[in-house]
Formats: sequence, structure tokens, C-alpha cells
Amino acid sequence: MTINNQTEMKKTATILLLLLGVTLSFVRCTQSSKENSSKIGLIMDVPEAEAKAVHEFLGNQEALKSTILNKDVDLESLDLTHIWIHQFSKNKQSAMEASIKKFVKNGGNLILSMEAMHLLNTWGIEKNNLESKTDSIVDEGFGRPLGFHGFKDHPIFDGLQGGAYPWKSKEDHKVKKIGFFNEQLPDTTIAKVLGIEWTYITFHENNKLVLEYDYGKGKIIAVGAYSYFSKENYNTHELHRFYTNIIDYMAGDTKNIGLNYWKYAPQKVLPLKQQFSSLAISNATKWQLPKLSLNLKRKEASNNATLMTGRRMMIGGVEKGGIEEIWTNPFMSFRDIETGVLLKNSDSVTWLSDLTPSITSSPELLIREYKIAGTVLKEITTVSMDKPVGVVHYEWEGNDFSKIMIKYTSNLRYMWPYSEKVTASISYKWVPEINAAVNIGQSGELASIIGFSSKPDSFLMGQYDDFKYNKGKFTPSKTDLIQVSGVFSFDTEKANGKLNTYLVADDSGIQNAIDIYSSESKNFNQLYLKTSDYYTKLLNNSLMLTTPDTKFNTGYKWAMVRTDQFFQETPNIGTTIVAGLGTTSRGWDGNQKINGRPGYAWYFGRDAQWCGFAVNAYGGHEMVKKILDVFITYQNLNGKIFHELTTSGAVHFDASDSTPLYIILAAHYLKYSGDLEYINKIWPSLKRAMDFCYSTDTDNDGLIEITNVGHGWVEGGSLFGTHTEIYLAGTWAATLESAAYITNHLDKKGLSESYNKDAQKVKKIIDTDFWNEEGQYFYNGKMTDGSFMDAETVLAGVPVYFNAVTDPKKAFKTAAAYAGNMYTADWGVRIIPESSEKFHPRSYHGGMVWPLFTGWASLAEYKTGNYTSAYSHIMNNALIYQHWNLGGVEETLHGAKFEPAGVCSQQGWSETMVLQPVSEGMLGIVPDALSNSISLSPHFPWHWNEVKVDNILFGNHRIHMSMLKTPTTTTYEFKEVLKEGSKLNFTPSFPLGTIINKVLINGKNTEYKIVENAESIELVLGKQLLNSIMTIEVNHKNGIGAIPLINEPQPGDTNKGAKIISQQLKNNQFKVVIEGLPNTAYQFEIMSNLEIKNLTNGTIVNKKENVYTIQTKTKVSGQKYAEQIITLTLID
Repeated sequence: MTINNQTEMKKTATILLLLLGVTLSFVRCTQSSKENSSKIGLIMDVPEAEAKAVHEFLGNQEALKSTILNKDVDLESLDLTHIWIHQFSKNKQSAMEASIKKFVKNGGNLILSMEAMHLLNTWGIEKNNLESKTDSIVDEGFGRPLGFHGFKDHPIFDGLQGGAYPWKSKEDHKVKKIGFFNEQLPDTTIAKVLGIEWTYITFHENNKLVLEYDYGKGKIIAVGAYSYFSKENYNTHELHRFYTNIIDYMAGDTKNIGLNYWKYAPQKVLPLKQQFSSLAISNATKWQLPKLSLNLKRKEASNNATLMTGRRMMIGGVEKGGIEEIWTNPFMSFRDIETGVLLKNSDSVTWLSDLTPSITSSPELLIREYKIAGTVLKEITTVSMDKPVGVVHYEWEGNDFSKIMIKYTSNLRYMWPYSEKVTASISYKWVPEINAAVNIGQSGELASIIGFSSKPDSFLMGQYDDFKYNKGKFTPSKTDLIQVSGVFSFDTEKANGKLNTYLVADDSGIQNAIDIYSSESKNFNQLYLKTSDYYTKLLNNSLMLTTPDTKFNTGYKWAMVRTDQFFQETPNIGTTIVAGLGTTSRGWDGNQKINGRPGYAWYFGRDAQWCGFAVNAYGGHEMVKKILDVFITYQNLNGKIFHELTTSGAVHFDASDSTPLYIILAAHYLKYSGDLEYINKIWPSLKRAMDFCYSTDTDNDGLIEITNVGHGWVEGGSLFGTHTEIYLAGTWAATLESAAYITNHLDKKGLSESYNKDAQKVKKIIDTDFWNEEGQYFYNGKMTDGSFMDAETVLAGVPVYFNAVTDPKKAFKTAAAYAGNMYTADWGVRIIPESSEKFHPRSYHGGMVWPLFTGWASLAEYKTGNYTSAYSHIMNNALIYQHWNLGGVEETLHGAKFEPAGVCSQQGWSETMVLQPVSEGMLGIVPDALSNSISLSPHFPWHWNEVKVDNILFGNHRIHMSMLKTPTTTTYEFKEVLKEGSKLNFTPSFPLGTIINKVLINGKNTEYKIVENAESIELVLGKQLLNSIMTIEVNHKNGIGAIPLINEPQPGDTNKGAKIISQQLKNNQFKVVIEGLPNTAYQFEIMSNLEIKNLTNGTIVNKKENVYTIQTKTKVSGQKYAEQIITLTLID
């Protein structure tokens, strides 16, 4: 059905009725708007149902009077503030033209919607011709959202985050839109573009559909599409809010929101005429570097990515040299910064990016050392932790250099989904008063400054692409691109062996950027010290482990500092986690001429939520609070939490899991922080989120849905298309339990009981309906017809982790499958087994290894007692820091070859999935700050004889724990910093076959229980009051267990390592199942406090204390992988 259905139009009340004194309600956001109510005159040429729906919309308002007009009415007698003409067909309204135009000219407000927009031409208000276009709208799996987006923000988008999808049909259809398209513009002497077309995640900046006119003393707002009040619409709430805002705005209520409009003036690059006050030059000093918090070295730099980032600035490039891009959210402040050296008696510049330096990468510094002729040039790059400031420092000794050259480009690219055109014209200037080059765009709002510690002896700036050096001077290469490039030459003798480049940018105007430059100039040479101090304190004061495995220790530390770097601040948005750090060199370009998508360096809902669990656990409770704050600020009208929020302020509500995960994270935060006051404050937001989740269960089966809500975990590919997923079902069960926990502590007992009851129902559905009895795995998802997608996936590990699988056998079976080669490559876990017909190693959601999946597998394994494989999976992730982007964990890896396969070389949840399986899995941390209690269940690899755990943080508590182990005694020591103490539930693991003789707490015998698991026994102690220092001594004997196999592939390797599939102790026989390539020799280790009498299918090749190295060979097989069972007969 089209919007011009003739049958329906016959029902239209085309003869406009006069109904005086009809009072309708209209919700107002300010007291002033209630006191100064609006009175609207309605003219409607629409079907009867549409007219009724408009009346109902206005009838649900407050402080508004509405009158339906006819052609004979005397407008002056009605004291109207607005006239709204809403039409689905062309009607010239000739009889009322003169009176309405007079009404507007005298200060009235006119709203024209749908076909009424043509009246702008008909009545001679708009001299340029409006166009009509028709689109076919088909749901391709992501719904049919259609709407408008403002430039940054405007009062008509209040509460809509800058843009609205007022129309989301429940069926495929054709839609008509009226406006100015392509290069056509309205009469800009009287008209401004308020809204462009917005479809899914795309801005159509050339489709100008919402216009504002200044006409005499009054205003006209014309809306040329997506205004259906009677048709079935998932987004009626947005439609109503949009028109409510229009009426408010035209009545003078701007809600303290800036008036921003889309501009279409030709872009130019022009010299800047502005004058600047003088600032003292910040001279370069010799840097005395502190001990670095962490560092990795490469003797020969590669073309792998490097990233330096603080809260406000990210510097990205490659190891060999130069800076590819600098992003100062929400825009790219610089790009293509390069340094060159002119040797004495030479006429060619040696650019450092063409050389191969040695490199030292640390969180606070990037150090490159170049050997050029007989001189060593050291380049040190650092960035402020909390300011949009970076410094590149050069030091050299020797007389080989004549000049140092520095060149840069700045296009001030505003972040996607805005196009490069919104930067508008760029102005530039070399400002000798501050010894810096200044670049300004977007009508003065975007500014970048590149300054120096020495005065250049020559420079060039302009609309250039590059520069060539010949015969002592640079020749520029002109370009049509909207950008400024500059090159600066410095005399090395005057620089005296030291030179600094200062980089500052801001999105609130050049004066603010100058102020930052001025205030920070005294700190430029100490910036690296402040940054180094920050990371040192982060590592010293957060959850930290010291173990016998130095690679684990280092990988864990790197994961923590890299995780912290994902917290990015954007003015007017807040501070929260971006998904992935990177430049525009990798990934989709958004179909835009100039790429504005730096990796995934903008805010994602579920990414921040999954990352937040790890941040809570290492002690970053205040940072998690910032995450929650941003979710609340940008929560949809219907309670939904965003999937994506770009740093340019565009909000995308898509994924179905971000809203339930928001609830889970809030409860997680409460358990770690004890901040009940904050949770009580945000309860209205949490309740709206819960109500939204419930509203998505359209078939009343108790499960939240993907259909018409937003994609689940899977966004495309062969696993896409379920009505709900096992992942989402498990998340919903955890959400309900989290909501029950919150409401219980908020003294909402009835609601808490209801949530708990629903959680148990969902768990039962998971255990029964989703279980494939024949295949012994959980189906991937449920379809709309009630059938199930018959695919086994790692997504089932999430409900296991969330305690949403109540059958322990099913939970164990699910997690145990992840140990084998079909799921696990030597570098991590795939979403589906390699044997699946849906598997493809380069498929993002169908075969790549994700460190996130590896972490999920590890968490599920720790939850079910599969500790050996769980630790191996931690190390799959932790060891990636040694390769590619030094210290970072890649977004994704190829499913069959050890190489990067994603967009980002540093991904948030890839980093946190080193941390979270350690804190919640290996340490078994479960806090409840509100009751001052904590549970710890350490599951260390059996060959670790000494472990130190510092800074277990929850509430105001800080606990330190250490373990010291011999074959007969394991001693745990606890230190509680808080004087009031805490309550400790302690359940450590011991190897299979361990006999506990006694347990002493502070020297006194204590009672205990033993629980047997698949790979261990658990020692369960009663709740202990932990004051100051407590020692737990466990006397034991015997015990045997496999030590996790750690494969260390090198880039380019295929999957060829062995995996420990299972282990079992029965009577005096210990069996280990190993899987690897067929007919291949492998070695693995076991820890045994029992003497080995003999073994089958293996040979002991080494013994060190109680650790045995065993060599075995897998069976001959025609399959890709083969097992071997090694049986050890023990002497008790």
C-alpha cells in the first residue's frame, strides 16, 4: 500500500471543519512553555484514520489548544500561535493562502508536513523547485528505520540525540519524500536546512527534507517525509517527540540547545586573517627518561601499527616512522606528519619513514632510533593523559645534519557518519607570535595547532598535497582536496641537538585551542613524566598478579594499560570506552570520499559493557560509573541503549543485547562498588531499560527478541537471522537476576521477586528448548516459526558463564567442547567448529578467531571446572601482545592462519578478555560490597608454587593475597587494608587425588568440605572474618593434574599444536586425552605428587621436582585431527 491509496483517500475529510475550543493536552519540558501555551490551527487533507491519529497525538498533550480551520475562518480572531497543514495529496489551499501568509509574516508559525511542503512553491515562498522522489523500502534484516538528522543538534531533536527515525514500518513498502536533492538547494536567503535524510547508519546529506524559513516576523518548518500518524509504526514515540519538539521550538522554547543547521557553501582553503597575541616559545630540553612502566623492543621496526593515546588525543601510525593520523575527538586534527633530515653537502631529504629504526614501545612513550650517516637520531613521541596535547621530541649528537624538515597535513575531518564536507572551508596561518601553524575549520569550531621549540628558517603552507625538495628549496604540489599542508625547515646548529614538535587541537574554537597551548607550554618537556607516572600508578594500584609465568605477567599488565587507553573523552558526550583503536587505513570507508572512520574508535554499547566487567574487577569502579553515565545520557525514548555512538554525536540504536547488558553491568558495578546511592539515582533509567526488554517479547514465550529490535550477537553471515539467540537468552536470564539483585537492595521486593521468577523460567527454556539432545549441544538460536537454527557455537558459553544453564552436565558438556582443535586454533577460539559447513576462516561471524570468543570460552571453562583449557585460552589472548601492534591484542585473527583479520590492531574486549577470565575465572572473584563480603576461588595451574595477588578491590576494601606451595603444604596469606575488615568465602582448588589432612586458620584447626570436580577437588571453607592479616595453611598429600599446554605460534603459522582435551583419575590410573595433527609427536607436562609406576602411549622425557614432561604421538587417522590417550599408573 502506498501513501496515496485512493480508496483510503475517499474517506478523507477534504472539506475542512471548524471546531472551536477543543482543548488538547501537550507535554511540556519547561515551566515557561506551560505558562505560555500554544494554540494550533489544523488543516488536514488526509485519510480519516490519519486525521484521528493526529487528533489523538495532540489530545494526549497538555497546555495546548487546537482548532481545526476552514476556508472561511478569520485567523486574526483565533489568536493562534501555530498553523499546521498536514496533507497526503497536493492541495493548493488557495482560499487560505493570503490569510496564512499574512499570519506568518505577522509573527505566526507555520508547519507544513508531507505533501503540504509543496505549498512553499505554490504560494511563492520558495523560489527554487522542490522535488518528489519515491523509494522502495525493504527489510534486509535490520528493519526499516527512516528519518532525519540535524547537524550536531537542534531543539527539534531534543531527546532524540540529534536525529530521529520517526518512521519504522512493520512491512515493506514504498515511501514518498519531498525536498531538495543532490546539489539543489532551497533559497538560502530565507531558508535553512534543519534535517537531512537518515537511513539506518547513513547520512544522506544531499537529501534535504526538513527546512526552516524565516518569513516576515514568523517561521515556517516544512517536513517532507516520514510523518505517518496512523500507520503501524515501531517508532511512533519518536514521531510524536519530533513534532512535539517542532511545536515547542516554534513557540520559542529552545531548551538551551544550540541552533545548528546544515550548510552547503562551497568548500575553500583560505589564508587566515586573525591576529594572535604573543606566547613565549617553549624550548626543547634534553629528556631524562624514567624507568618505563612497560616496554617492548624491536631491533628492526616493521610496518605494523603503533598507537599512542590519552583521553583526548590518539596518535596512530606504523613502526617505521611518521604519524599517519591524530584524532582529537570528534575530528582528525592532523595527518601525514613526517620528519626528514638534510645531510650536509646534500640536496636530497632523507625522510625517516623510508628508514628502518629500532623501536621501543611503551604505554607512555614511543621511541625510535635512526642511524643516519654517523649520527643517531632519537625520536620520542608522547601524549597527554587528559589534554588534547602531544609532543614529538628529537635528540641527536653529531655534525652530519644540516637541516631537519617537518611536514604535516590537516583536513580537520569530522568523524563519520558526517561526510568530509561538514568541515566546510579551512583557514590557515603561520603565527610567528606563538611559533606555530594554525588550522581552522567548520566555521571556526575545529582547530589544530602545530608548533615548534625552534623558529623555522623557512616554511611553506597552503592547499597542497606534498612537497619536493630541490636546489635548496621546497616546491609544493597543489591539490583540489580540502586540506592544508605545511613544511618547515630548521637549522640544526640553532636547534643545538634538540627539537620539539607540539601538537594541540580542540573542537570548541581556536581561542580554546590557543588557551590549551599556552597553559600546557610550560609542561611540554615534562609531559612524558606525567604520562609515565599515570601508567605506573595504574599498575601499582589495580588488581595485579605476580606468578612464575613471566609471559603471563607481562601480557596481563599490557592488557590492563591497553584497556585503560580505550577510555576516550569527547566534549559534550562524556568519557567511556571506544571499541577499537586505529586509523582510517583499515576497514570500511563509509562510502565517503575522505574516510572518517578510524578503526572502531567510537563508542559501542555492548563493547563497553563487556569491557566494563573487567574494569570493575581490576578496581576501575569510577570509570565504569562514567560508562553508565553515557548510557543514561543517550538512552532512547523507549528505554533502549545504543549500539553505536560516534564521537561526532550520531547515535545508532540497533543491537538487541546492549540494553540487557546495561542492566547486568549496573548490577556488576553495584556489587563491586557498593554505590547504592548512585544505583537508586539511575533506577528510572534502569527500569525503562527493563520495560523495553520486556516489550520486545512479542510472542510471549518469555524471551527477548532480535526480530524488529536489532541484530543479536551475529550481525551477518551464515549464523544470522534468528528470532533470538542462545547468547541473548542467556543474557536475558542474567539481566533478570541482575534486576532482581538491584531491586532487592532498593527495597522493591515485589519487583525483585517477579524478576527472579522470570529468570528461572528463562533458564528452564534454555535447558530444555534450546538443547539438542542428539547432538549434545545448545542450538544457536530460535527462529520466528518456533524451530531452531541447528548450529553449535561458542555463543552457548555465555549463558554458561552467566549461570543461565542450570543443568551442570549440559554446562560441562558445552564448555568441554571448546578445548578441542575444531573450536580452538593455537591462537584462540572460533565461533563455530571448523567441521561445520558454515565455517569459513575469513568470515567475521563464521570462522575468524576472536579473542572475545576465546575469553568467553575460558570463562565458561572456569565456571564448569575445565581449568586446564581455561588457562590455555587465557594465554592464547595474552601472548598476542608480542606480535603486530606491540603490547596490543588484535580485534580478530584468521581462523586457519595466525595473522590479523580485522580492522583494529587494538580492540577493547580483546584486551579485557585477557583480564576478565583471570579475575572472575582463575581467581574466582565474586564481591558483594553491600554486605562487605567477597568470595575467592583460586584455580592456579598446578605447577605454580608461588603467587602474589595485590589489590583485590571492592567497596572500600583492598585485599592482598599470596600463595606458597610445597608438595605437602599450601599456605595462603591475606591482608585486608580496611580496618573494619571483610567477610571472606574461600574455596581454593587442588589437583585430583589430593588428600586434605587438615586446615589451619591463623594456626587453629578449622572445619571444611571437599567437592570433587572434573579436574580438581575444591576445598570449601566457612565464611571467615578477615581483619588485617589472616593465614590459611592446608596440609595435604598426593594429587595429580595436567599442566596447561601453551602453544606459541608465530605469524603465518597454521594450527598444528596439541590440545589437552580431558583428564581423569580413577583408582590408581590417571588418563589424559591429547588431540593434535594425526601421527604427530607432542610433549606435555603433568604435576604429580604420586610416583608413576608406568604409562602407556607415552614416555617420560624429563622430570623436574614433581613436574614430568611426557612425549606422546597421536594416532594415525584420515581425519584432520587425531587423539591419543595417555594412561599413567600411579603408586600410592
